[in-house]
Amino acid sequence: MTRHMFAGVSSPMGFIDYFDHIMPLGKARKRYYLKGSSGSGKSTFIKRAAAALESAGFDTERFHCSNDAESLDAAAAAGRGLCILDATAPHSRDPQVPAAIDKIIDFAEFLDEHRLVKHTSQIQDLVRLKKILNDKAAGYFFALGKVFAADNTAYESALCRKSLDKLAEKWIKLLDLQEAPGRTGIDRKLFLNALTPDGPVSFAGDFFDGLTIYGLVAECGAGTNEFLSTLRNEANSLGLESESFYNPLAPDRIEYLILPGKAFVTVDGKFEYKGRTDELIDLKDCVDRKTLSRVKSENTESFENLLDKTVDLMRESKTVHSEIEEIYAHAMNFDKANNMTEILIKEILA
Repeated sequence: MTRHMFAGVSSPMGFIDYFDHIMPLGKARKRYYLKGSSGSGKSTFIKRAAAALESAGFDTERFHCSNDAESLDAAAAAGRGLCILDATAPHSRDPQVPAAIDKIIDFAEFLDEHRLVKHTSQIQDLVRLKKILNDKAAGYFFALGKVFAADNTAYESALCRKSLDKLAEKWIKLLDLQEAPGRTGIDRKLFLNALTPDGPVSFAGDFFDGLTIYGLVAECGAGTNEFLSTLRNEANSLGLESESFYNPLAPDRIEYLILPGKAFVTVDGKFEYKGRTDELIDLKDCVDRKTLSRVKSENTESFENLLDKTVDLMRESKTVHSEIEEIYAHAMNFDKANNMTEILIKEILA
């Protein structure tokens, strides 16, 4: 089985990443940290390693790049305690246990410095242009987040907290979560949705196959984060592990939650969930209708306009990034890089 997700995303608060949750140190047997420039073949290497693991029959996780969903930032095989990750900006990482667990693979050693020197001025100009576009996109993204937050705050002002707490308590009893003595309940944080240069991208559709799926129905998402947080905290207190998937438009809000054998999904979010549900949980009864009638007004037009402008600027930035990648790719010795890749994949599978 292969699972697709994001370990990091662009958000109104800047780039948010949970790369430390890909393969935590306590579960790691071997982690490969890839270094090197854009266009040096890091994503290609990760794809080849993931494909080799899948062909060998291992359950694999592919972590896509939110700036280019066709590229990979990381791949992992939890059953082997193994991961390969792009450890460069904006998700820079350094080994925690060098050699014994963590190994650096430097693709920069295959770059021909002399071929790059003549493009120095061009690279500098492109880097400056990319920063301008990124900063501008960040401004629009920030405004997009404010509109999104304003709608959430308005709808949540109509929540009846006591009703929401009672509903959560009811479901905790219905779920009958069994304690796992001697174990520590750990929550893993990731993303299934991202706003990319190609628009919103979601891997949530068939992600929960094999689990019992409960769909949360709410007024503009009001109460979903609190409900899911309560279930997660209860499970963790019993020593059960969980996976929380956050909203890239509001990265402090949970969109989806996995507990042992079960998944809880927000069905009416801005990233529409199109997968199946086995049972619906209605949070609309936890809203005071009188208050709701006075605040029920979404800034849909403003939201869509800001969304489109943010995506347009992200797309322009990606185009510039591709130009930088092309320059570096022409300076790469891919024969040597491919030879190293073959050796490393054999090592990974060994």
